[in-house]
Amino acid sequence: MRSTFKVLFYLRRNKEKTQSAVPVMGRITVNGTISQFSAKLTVPERLWEVRGGRAKGRSLEADRINRYLDDIRSQIDRHYRDIRDRESYVTAEKVKNAWLGFGKRYRTLLETFRSFTEDLHGRIGVDRLKNTWYRYLATMKHLQAFLTAKYRVSDIALAELEQSFIEQFHVYLKTERALKLTSICRYLDCLINVVKVSFNDGIMPRNPFASYRYNEPTPERAFLNEEEILTLQHAALRTKKQRLIRDLSLFSCFTGICYADMKSLAWKQGDPADDRPGSGDAQGETGRTLRGIGNRCAGLWRQGAVAFNRLAVVKYRGLRYEGATHCFVDSHIPSSARNRGTGISGLFRLSDIKKQTSIRSEV
Repeated sequence: MRSTFKVLFYLRRNKEKTQSAVPVMGRITVNGTISQFSAKLTVPERLWEVRGGRAKGRSLEADRINRYLDDIRSQIDRHYRDIRDRESYVTAEKVKNAWLGFGKRYRTLLETFRSFTEDLHGRIGVDRLKNTWYRYLATMKHLQAFLTAKYRVSDIALAELEQSFIEQFHVYLKTERALKLTSICRYLDCLINVVKVSFNDGIMPRNPFASYRYNEPTPERAFLNEEEILTLQHAALRTKKQRLIRDLSLFSCFTGICYADMKSLAWKQGDPADDRPGSGDAQGETGRTLRGIGNRCAGLWRQGAVAFNRLAVVKYRGLRYEGATHCFVDSHIPSSARNRGTGISGLFRLSDIKKQTSIRSEV
């Protein structure tokens, strides 16, 4: 069976806006398989010959463009012949990857993200939180959808990244995914960090996002006053789920413990029967926070806060699995409680509290 191979260049026009120079794209076709790539070249539309897939005329600019495209075509042809001689099956994706320099030194963006998240997963509970791992996974999913929608490719080489890539990704998250600016900044941070680590490890020759800057929002944090806390504490709630979310919120509010530490709070730390100084394990700081909460709570309701904290620990102790050592087992916390913003906002509406806030997720 005869192998078919072809390299074609074309313009990527944007119908929504007028362009003085249009980007040139390349398409590799091998045995019915197709792979596209950017030629990293812009050409005035008046100089382009559609049928020939090259610049027309004999001007200096047309000659420069054609020599550049011929050089790309010859490089791709050389890689195609090399793969054909070594392997029994040749695809357009293999040829493109060889031309882009994929191998031991260069890798693709999503491949690097998968490797990074796998390493991050092994550090959960050591020096990273599980929520951080979830954030990188979400960034990878957004990147995969972005590459499919905007570039029509399954992956992209790290060496092919430009600053325009992250700029377009920013616009995609804002327009296509309709995300808030705070969420967008978190996903951009993940992308920038993975590329920076790849550059520092020598996987890519340069950092294309080194000079990229964006304005991260600094929203004003809302706090509950004494009256609102008492209103929430004594609100008549109908369901167990609502009462659990309320108790978790107040427990965090009274103790100052963030949600990540609250999930890992051990019985030895929070046991009301154990008030001995220094009792507790490696996380004894949380235990000391509980025992010293009376010094943190200001106002006439100080004693009520201490009593509530002790009551909450005892109240939910029976929910633990057999042999579990933590006060609040995450599996028993409903999804609306784990998604703290949604659950607490609903409680605020029921309690007629007109503020937007949430439990601190981490320190």
